This record gives sequence, C-alpha cells and structure tokens, in this order.
Amino acid sequence: MMPDMPREVVSVEMPPGAVLVLFTDGVTEAENPREEMYEEDRLLSIVRRHRDHSPDEIGKAVFRSVRGFAKGAEQSDDITLLVFKRDR
Repeated sequence: MMPDMPREVVSVEMPPGAVLVLFTDGVTEAENPREEMYEEDRLLSIVRRHRDHSPDEIGKAVFRSVRGFAKGAEQSDDITLLVFKRDR
C-alpha cells in the first residue's frame, strides 16, 4: 500500500452468492506477444463465467486465462488476485 495515497473506507453488503475480486493492475495489464493488454472486460467475463464455483476455482480460472492470453510473453508487473465469495 501507498501510505500517502488518499483512501476512503466504505461498507458494502454482499448478498449470498456475491463474488468480490481484488486484483493488481498486473492482471489487467498483462500483455500477449502482440503487446495487447488483458483488460478488465476479459477478467470480468471469466469471473462471471465461473461465479458459481469456489473462490479457489475462480482464481485458478483467471490465472489460466491470463497465462493463455499471454502465450508465454514476459510480464513486467506482478499478477496478484484475491477472490472472496459469500456463501450465506
């Protein structure tokens, strides 16, 4: 975290089945050999497609998707993801 960055504390109620995905910009800025970025729309699509799965399975699906998209291209940033899901 950047201690000098302004931030706001908010509360959000997550209904049963809701999924919360926290990620670093290395996920959405992952590049393929043509220097195209993975981007948020692709991430959202994968999460939506796997929303009925466990947080672990959702995370693994995202990482598989990012690796497949990157096709072995070296990445310049970390790729970090946290997935939370409310069961009840």
